[in-house]
Amino acid sequence: MVSSLHSRIIFFISIGDILQSLGIIIGPHAIPREYTDLGAYWAKGTTTSCNIAGIITATGSIYMVPFFTLVLSYYFLKRVKDKVKPAEFAKSYEIKIHAFLWSHVIAACLYAYFRHLFNAADEGQLCIFHYTREQLDCLQNETSDDGVCSARKRVQKEIGALAIMPLITMFCLMASNLVRLIMYVYKEEKLMHLEALDQEQRRRNIQNSQEITTTGEEKVHPKEQGSNQPEEANIDEETSGKKSCCWVKCGKKENKKAKRSLTRKALIQSSMYIISFLVAYSLPIAVTGISEAKGKVPMWLRWLQNIIIL
Repeated sequence: MVSSLHSRIIFFISIGDILQSLGIIIGPHAIPREYTDLGAYWAKGTTTSCNIAGIITATGSIYMVPFFTLVLSYYFLKRVKDKVKPAEFAKSYEIKIHAFLWSHVIAACLYAYFRHLFNAADEGQLCIFHYTREQLDCLQNETSDDGVCSARKRVQKEIGALAIMPLITMFCLMASNLVRLIMYVYKEEKLMHLEALDQEQRRRNIQNSQEITTTGEEKVHPKEQGSNQPEEANIDEETSGKKSCCWVKCGKKENKKAKRSLTRKALIQSSMYIISFLVAYSLPIAVTGISEAKGKVPMWLRWLQNIIIL
C-alpha cells in the first residue's frame, strides 16, 4: 500500500504508462488477420483481441496518464497556494477523483465496445478509437460535397466525445493550473524579496542606533560609572533581549527559506510533469490532425510518434 498521496498519484501515472506501452506493444499483433492485405503482415488477432488491446491502450493513454497528471498539477497548486495538507487533500478529493475516473473509463470503454469503435489504426499499428475499413472506404466512394459519409460523420463525433474532447479539456486545465502556480510563486518571491530588503534596512538602522548609543556612553565621566551600574544592568538585559529576538528572527528567516525552497521544488516538479505530457501528446494530436486533413501521414512520422509514446 502506497502511503503518501503524492506517491499514490505517481503510482497511478506509472500504471497508466505501463498500460499505454502494453497496448502499443501488443496492438500490432492484436489486429484482425484480414488487415494483412493492407500491408499489416504482423496482424494475427481477431476483432475480440483488437477490442481488448484498444481498451488497454485507451485506458492508459487517453484517460489515466492525462487525468492523473492533471490531478498532480492541481495537488501542487493546492499545496503551494492554499497550503492544503496532503491528508486534507486526500480526504476531500481522493475518493471523488477515483469515482469520477473509473466510472468514466468503464462507461466510455463499454460504449466504444458495443459501437465497434476499437479498430486498427492506419497502417495497422495498434488498436484504438478509429474507423472501420468500411467507413474508411466510404470516404473514397462518397460523392457528397464534404467527401464524408454519414457513418464516418457519426464516428467522428463519437471519437471526439470519447477521446479528443477529454484530452483537450485536461490539457487546458493543466495549463491553467500551471499558469496559476507560476503567477502565485512569482508574487510570493517578489513579496519575500521586498520583505528581505525591508528587514535588512531595519537591521542597519538598529545597528546604526546602537553605534550612536555606544559612542555616547564612551563620553561618560569615570566618576559617574558607579551611579550608572543599574543602567548597565538594564543595557545587558536589553542586549540579551535583542539576542533572543535575533534568534526568533533567524528562525523565521530559516522558515521562509524552507518555504521558498518547497515552493520552487513544487513548481519545478509540476512544470516537468506537464512539459513531459505536452511532449508525449503533442505529436499524436498533430498526427491525428494531419490524418483528418490530408487522409495520409508519412510512415516515419507515425513510427516517431510510437517511439515518443513508448
